[in-house]
Amino acid sequence: MTTDAFTIGPSGKATIKKDPEAVLDYIWNWTDWLALSGADTILTATVTADVGLTMASSSVIDSNRRVQAFLSGGTDGVTYKVKCHITTAAVRTEDRVIYVKCKQDR
Repeated sequence: MTTDAFTIGPSGKATIKKDPEAVLDYIWNWTDWLALSGADTILTATVTADVGLTMASSSVIDSNRRVQAFLSGGTDGVTYKVKCHITTAAVRTEDRVIYVKCKQDR
C-alpha cells in the first residue's frame, strides 16, 4: 500500500484505515507472485469494492506487475472489502483482498 501500512487483526484480515473524506491510492504488488512462473505479467485487472466505498479508478502499473486503485468515500466505523482480481499473460488468475476500515479523523 502506498498510503498507509495495513495490519493483520485477530480475524486474520489485512486491514487498512482510511478517513471517509480522503481519496487515496492503494497498490497490490504482484511482483513476487508473478515471478513464480518466470516472466509472467498482468494482462487484465479488476478492482471491486463493497457498496458505500467508491472505486474511482484502477490501472495496471510498473511493467504490468502492480495494480493501483483510487478509493474514496465510506462511512465512519464501517469496514469495506476491496478485491483485486488479475488475469496474467500466461492465463493464470488470482485474487487478493484487503479490508478498508473507515475512521473519521477528529
